[in-house]
Amino acid sequence: MKKGPFVILLTSVLLICLGWPGKTGAQAPPPDDGVTLLFLLKPGADMTRVANIISGVNGTVVKSTTIQATGQQVLKVRVPSGTSADAQNSIKAMADTNITGVERNYYLRLQNLGYGKKDQEQGMETCSPNDPDYPQQWALPDLHFPEALCRARPDRIPAMTYIDSGVNPVYPFELVLVQQFNFADDAGGVREYPFDADTNNNEYHGTGTSGTGAATTNDHEFIAGIASAGTPVFLTMLRVADPPGTTITVADVVDAVTWCIDHQRERGGPGPINMSINSAPPYTINSSSVFQGLAQSLQAQGDLLVNGAGNTGTEDASPEQYIRRVAGIDENNQLASFSVFGPFYAAAPAVNILVFGAPTNGFGLPSLVYVNGTSQAGPYWAGSIAFLMADCPGQKLNAVQADAIIFNTATVTNPTGPLNLQYNIPNLKSALDYCNGLQK
Repeated sequence: MKKGPFVILLTSVLLICLGWPGKTGAQAPPPDDGVTLLFLLKPGADMTRVANIISGVNGTVVKSTTIQATGQQVLKVRVPSGTSADAQNSIKAMADTNITGVERNYYLRLQNLGYGKKDQEQGMETCSPNDPDYPQQWALPDLHFPEALCRARPDRIPAMTYIDSGVNPVYPFELVLVQQFNFADDAGGVREYPFDADTNNNEYHGTGTSGTGAATTNDHEFIAGIASAGTPVFLTMLRVADPPGTTITVADVVDAVTWCIDHQRERGGPGPINMSINSAPPYTINSSSVFQGLAQSLQAQGDLLVNGAGNTGTEDASPEQYIRRVAGIDENNQLASFSVFGPFYAAAPAVNILVFGAPTNGFGLPSLVYVNGTSQAGPYWAGSIAFLMADCPGQKLNAVQADAIIFNTATVTNPTGPLNLQYNIPNLKSALDYCNGLQK
């Protein structure tokens, strides 16, 4: 299979569909490893009861992680080869109160489609960033970032966490404050020097998504990141893909999210956690009880999990609970043809987005490429949260509070897409105006 930049298909049977399919029934689940189940247990769970349930499906606990902040436990359980689906169904049928959720170890994928076409250059506006490639970033004016920049007075360094394929420190003045931890293949969070997992395929997914939110703005270099009003962004990358970035499992992503719960201070305090990772509906991260349970714990401590909706162009009917799902829109504020849609109303630009590509000379000057995909919609929303947390005058907002302001002050689209929904697109000028009103 030929791969273009920023396209990662984590298995050949997961196809990205363009166009508008109608509403569909249940689809075949994404492939899993056939032998691993993930349990999320309530605090103080009866472990004897849980052990009996695991024994009843011939399972063996191969890893147990306790989330110190909540007392929850995450168990990685091995079952006989090929029986994970039957075992999961049996456990769900028991509806045991000790078990908050049980999932198979599915394979996931990153959410960029690939190259887009170059958009027409836009004129510079008052308070527009001085970054030379800003005129090609149509998304920032669409989000009213230049007007917000006039009002921005950062009183803290914005912090963003990404769960992705890794990040290259592509240029010393663009992604400066970077720390990276490895969770791929059950690594468990080993600190490592930042690098993108997709160097062999020249894709650089994590570098592209992180630049959308975290590239330093007003530094006279390359693109402008939406979280920055002139200060560097404190970027934490949790790498869940091994070189060359061809596989990601639910188990590794669960480990990364679990780490976020217990390491808030190390990530720079409460903030948005961006994942541009998903599978085809109805087997999405949003539909997972394990992920929703972890996301609820994150919200309780002021963090917010943000996830790009996906690129299959189909409906994800799972209700929105604790994860902020973000659909993709085009230059006309219409739902992008590839974007997943459903009962959720947040959206951000996802078509013809200028991002960092492979360095042109090793770990030096980056290339810039245009991409399509909800991999960019998520970082635009998450980056808006980080921007507001740093710039809302006199307010020490956490990520949940900032998200609510962004959603409630957003630009609302005309009805669009197969369900004829209206979407809320961040309007950072309106969000900061609201903050200024709180100060009075």
